[in-house]
Amino acid sequence: MKLLAPPLGCSPLHIACSKGHLDITRELLKLDMDLTGLQDNEGRTPLHWAVIKGRVNIIAEILSVSLESSEMTTKHGETILHLAVKNNHFEVLKFLMETLDVSNLMNYQDTDGNTILHLATVRKLTTMIIYLLKLGVEVNALNQKGYTSLDVVEADASNSGALAIIPALQEAGAKRCDQLPPKFSRHPTGRLHHQFWDHHGKEKL
Repeated sequence: MKLLAPPLGCSPLHIACSKGHLDITRELLKLDMDLTGLQDNEGRTPLHWAVIKGRVNIIAEILSVSLESSEMTTKHGETILHLAVKNNHFEVLKFLMETLDVSNLMNYQDTDGNTILHLATVRKLTTMIIYLLKLGVEVNALNQKGYTSLDVVEADASNSGALAIIPALQEAGAKRCDQLPPKFSRHPTGRLHHQFWDHHGKEKL
């Protein structure tokens, strides 16, 4: 028998993952592994909730039965990496980076065009930013407002956290949006591509 989530809310597995109940999570997954794909009203899966709450043991349990769930996004286009950064769970981010092939997720942009580097810079998460730069994340992606990660941090450069972040970004090749010769844009899949424009402002093929 399939267990279904309430139309606008969370399933028992969502709740168990959020609360960190490992034994209950295991029992529910034994009943039906497809529960990992259930989404709440914001498009969040049980794995998303485990990431939001920083439950590494729950994350590992879900991934052991459903690697596919790691590719799912919320209604706002957030990946598990976005959620780890937004909630300042550095250990979760490291676990995901070291456990999964995240090549398709590292530079993925949410519905606001923000990559995980955008999110880390706006929150001044220095340790996380240095870690992401060492992994080679794209430093010059533009979000929907047309800002790079360097633009984001320089907008609040008076913040003490920006003092270490700005030189680290620049050393990795980060530029302000007005310093980028070709224009970057957000591809519908979340991947980056270049647009070149003629002198009339029209996109060249």
